[in-house]
Amino acid sequence: MIINNIENIKFHVLRFEQPDDFYMLSILQRKKDHPESTSANENARMLYNTYVRNMPYFERKIPLIQEFCEKFHARCYIKPQVRSGKSINRQLLKFMCDQVDNWDLNYYTLTREIISGFHDSRAKRIILDLDDITYEQVKEIEDTIVNWFKDIEEKKKKENKKKDPNDDDYKEPIKNSELVWINPTFNGYHIIAPGFDPRILQEYVDKGYFKTIKDIWKSDADTIVYACRPDQEIEVW
Repeated sequence: MIINNIENIKFHVLRFEQPDDFYMLSILQRKKDHPESTSANENARMLYNTYVRNMPYFERKIPLIQEFCEKFHARCYIKPQVRSGKSINRQLLKFMCDQVDNWDLNYYTLTREIISGFHDSRAKRIILDLDDITYEQVKEIEDTIVNWFKDIEEKKKKENKKKDPNDDDYKEPIKNSELVWINPTFNGYHIIAPGFDPRILQEYVDKGYFKTIKDIWKSDADTIVYACRPDQEIEVW
């Protein structure tokens, strides 16, 4: 079984507003996809890791992504939350200064871990991980989030009518309602959205769509770009 969300990622995720913007992309073999593996210590094996700095670079990587996922029955993930190269450089230097006397660092994974841990908060993204749920139910949740953002945007518009566009505190409302979208997974769907008040989801707990908001709420998580789940013998680790 293959999931192909490449067009979703190109349309919804890859926005390069600053020269140092980039996104983390990884290809993994998941332990749960390969129960026959003899490795007992790893939940996932990293096959490939890169940083997407522009759309042409991503386009060039698509054949590699598809080949790796199909050959090894792996999953390609991307973090929808943009990273800032300048911010990462500052955090990396600060971390190294703080750890100057620590000679037990794993330098092989250090940079990747720091890039994963620090991000540019101007584009915060939340992922709702919804398993065993119908598309109609997911769409209902998405509509609730979109309408919440639209209400905020409408209030901001009304406030702006009372202000002079030349005032320092005059700002056009960010159209977060247009940044909410659905991405398929093997077991259900992800809803990716800017940060919002999780209390608006309580009604869906009451309806039994999921047990608790905490169960589905993931900050700065990964979503699927392309994935192939094994249904035959392949190369495993």
